[in-house]
Formats: sequence, structure tokens, C-alpha cells
Amino acid sequence: MQNPEELNLATLAIEPIPLVWLGELLIAARKEQGLTQIELAERIGRHQAAIARWEGSKYRTADIQTIQTIADALSLEILVSTTLK
Repeated sequence: MQNPEELNLATLAIEPIPLVWLGELLIAARKEQGLTQIELAERIGRHQAAIARWEGSKYRTADIQTIQTIADALSLEILVSTTLK
């Protein structure tokens, strides 16, 4: 598993990431597509401050619908899996 700072879309296509890395995934996907926070915010009908918040440590508070909306805007597919403790 790579460090979150080393995430890129090619790696993410084959390697799942922990939920706590979603903010890093958002940054990597947005930058890979050459988008600013403002441009992504416009795509999903939100404010740039929301994107900045989600790219930080508070991203884990986003609901699944918001995560799906962002994924759609970035042409990403969300796959969820669970395991027993």
C-alpha cells in the first residue's frame, strides 16, 4: 500500500485505499484531470470551501451521496467492500 501522498489514478485502478485516504484520492483525481477546487465545485454545484474541507481531514464526514456526486464529476467508480473484524 502506498502513502497517500503518492496516490495516482493508475494505482487506484488496481489497489483499494482506506476510507481515511479519500481526501487524498480527491486531490489526486482532481489534479490528474487538471481541475482547480473552484472548477470541481462548479461541476457539483458546491462552494470551493466544501472541496477544500473534503480534501482535508474532514472528508470522512461526507455522506455517500456526496462522495458519489464527486466521483461522477471526476469520472470515477466507487466500489465498496467490507470485511468482518
